[in-house]
Amino acid sequence: MVKDFLIIGQGIAGSALAYKLIKAGKSVLVIDSEPPSSSSRVAAGLYNPVVFKRITLGWRAIEAINELTNFYREVEKETNTLFFHPQQMFRIHGSEGESISWEQMKSQKPFDEFLGDTELTSKRPYFYQLFGSALVNNAGNVNAKVYVESIKNWLLQKDAYKIAAFDYAALTLKKEGISWNGIEAEKIIFCEGYKAEGNPFFNYLPFNTAKGEELIIECKDIAQELFNGSIYGVPMGNGIFKIGSTFAWNQVDEFTTKAAREEIEGKFKKISNASYKILAQNAGIRPAVKDRRPFVGLHPQHKQLGIFNGMGTKGISLSPLLANEFVAHLIDNSPLNEECNIKRYEKNLIVL
Repeated sequence: MVKDFLIIGQGIAGSALAYKLIKAGKSVLVIDSEPPSSSSRVAAGLYNPVVFKRITLGWRAIEAINELTNFYREVEKETNTLFFHPQQMFRIHGSEGESISWEQMKSQKPFDEFLGDTELTSKRPYFYQLFGSALVNNAGNVNAKVYVESIKNWLLQKDAYKIAAFDYAALTLKKEGISWNGIEAEKIIFCEGYKAEGNPFFNYLPFNTAKGEELIIECKDIAQELFNGSIYGVPMGNGIFKIGSTFAWNQVDEFTTKAAREEIEGKFKKISNASYKILAQNAGIRPAVKDRRPFVGLHPQHKQLGIFNGMGTKGISLSPLLANEFVAHLIDNSPLNEECNIKRYEKNLIVL
């Protein structure tokens, strides 16, 4: 089998990259072992342009919102599925300073597009709103599980998906490409999530993996809307919410814990007096990065090898934008954004 690109991992990042490469006319094969602890399969799927503590916009937030809106709508149409849910987010202010800053900045550009109106606390008596609350515009969520599954089915129809564990020892680097278990490709791109820490070609990159846990609760007292306070809440319909999440650094097991459940419940009770019932608890491993910028680019010594990874909690919002740029780089050698280009860590490889 001969392909232009072999992609290892079909999570949120790998899905976006595979889709955009195929749409650019390239032949692709995605290899995925479908691990249960993949963060893509349990992700909340939130996107939100605002960093609340300082009332700033997230990294490349405006570009990301524009790109993700077009991308997910296109994929929905292409796959005939529904998973993209743009909607305002209800923000419970965490401090008096946040509330004051919100009011001061919401009429200033570019914040006027994202910082919505202050809300009356009486409209949502089931939330404690000591410092007030407001709406966030241009927010929403993607049902990550449905999205990844829809891309998988789309790839299967194109003979572009294979369930398999990737064995690095079976990979052969050639002068003009790679071969792996009878598959020839021009390039191989690793989108393995947290498993990239064990990748012998990219283990010089400073990953900072974080285990996250969430609860699925039934809560009939709360309106079906996105909310964010000390924790987030994502409506799933019929009074069901995802709420979370926790951060346990450098833990790479998929087991749920009593400590995480108690932490999430405690945070929920700090913002709400609503009664609820826990239906499920999930865990996943985030491929976070120490400098909080993704890893995108080709290996400095082996140009047949690439990586598209390290988006942490921002995979849903950043992967369409960065996949677009990476595809342009792979096909036309267009420059990559310097802040996420893995060239920033070449000195680590030299030391090793």
